[in-house]
Parts: sequence; structure tokens; C-alpha cells
Amino acid sequence: MTFSEQLWLVLIQSTSTALLVTVLGSVAVTSWTARRERGRAAFETRTKLLDDIARVGQGTYVFMQHTRRQILRASGESDRREVLRALDQRFLDFSVEAAQIQTLIGARFGVERAVPPQDHTELPPFLRWHQVHDLLALYYYNLKEDFPGIVLAETSRGHGGNYHSGLDLGTYADKNNLDGEKLRRMRVDIRTTYDEAMIDLARGIMTSSIAGM
Repeated sequence: MTFSEQLWLVLIQSTSTALLVTVLGSVAVTSWTARRERGRAAFETRTKLLDDIARVGQGTYVFMQHTRRQILRASGESDRREVLRALDQRFLDFSVEAAQIQTLIGARFGVERAVPPQDHTELPPFLRWHQVHDLLALYYYNLKEDFPGIVLAETSRGHGGNYHSGLDLGTYADKNNLDGEKLRRMRVDIRTTYDEAMIDLARGIMTSSIAGM
């Protein structure tokens, strides 16, 4: 092979190598960009859900705490009825938005209602949000001192094989015998369980796999 032919061969090899590196580099960049976009989309989905959960769930919880203080300060039955009317409207608004959030969580993370085989500190987001909803429903009825129908049974852990509030409400089964002390103990149980549920819900939203991402 002449020097000229060798030179052309080296040039061809160099060009081919450079082209291959360019193609592989382009593929790697495209793949990295796609992963980055998926990661950003997932993060935005998670944070948007957390914003809605905090606004709807935590906002309603704080409203109920404030309602409890207003009931205690009410100067008469008329004042108490006015406070409870505001509570009724807030709970109605909460129920509508909570149903929307539950649908979104189910679509993103899957639907699960069943009682776990044993106590867990970490549960799927759908289960936790459903629990938060039932706990706030119990808080609402507790403040009104009225549990219509079988609401205590329906929100008790294990009813129909589902998790619901996560509380065993058997001790409060007789709704006609709920004196002030039992209502107080129920509020303590609700608040403690609610705080734990919200912490785990935030963890689950930020770490659980999102469908399609």
C-alpha cells in the first residue's frame, strides 16, 4: 500500500470514528434529555398533588380546629348554629374537592382500599387519602355531635374489608351514648391518626411510582 493509500485509509477511519462518536453522543444526549423531562414531569405531578392535598385536606383540618374553638366560645345556641352552618358549607366544599383528588391519586398511583394484613407506617397514597377523608368526616360529625345512619360503622377500620379511617370505632358504636368525654377521646384519636396519615401520604406521593412515567 502506498503512502497516499495509507493516508486515505487513516482519514477514512478517523472520519468513521468521529461520526460514530457523534451518533452515539447524540443518542446519549437524547436519552438523558428524555429522562430529565420525565423526571421533571413526575416532580411537577407530585408537587401539584401535594399542593392540592395541603390546601383541601390541611385547610379543612385547620378550619375544623378553629370551629371547635368557636363552639366553645359561642355565647348561645344562635351563635352555635351559625358556626355549624359555616362548618356544613366547608365540609360540603371539602367533599367535592376530596373526591376529585381521590380520582387523581387513583389514576396516578393505583386504587387500593383493603385493610393491610398488619399495622403499617407506610401505606399506598390512595389508601392514605381515603383515610384522611374519613378522618375529617368523623371530625365533622363529632363537632356536630351527630352521627347519622351508620356513619360510625362505615368509617371504622375493617368495615366491608376496607381500611377507611384506620380507627377501630367499636368503642363508639352506640352513637346514642356518646357523652362529652367519649367525644373528646374520639377527637384525640382523630387528630393523632390524622397527623400520622398526612405525613405518610406526603411520603407516598413523593416516592411511589407514577403510572405512565
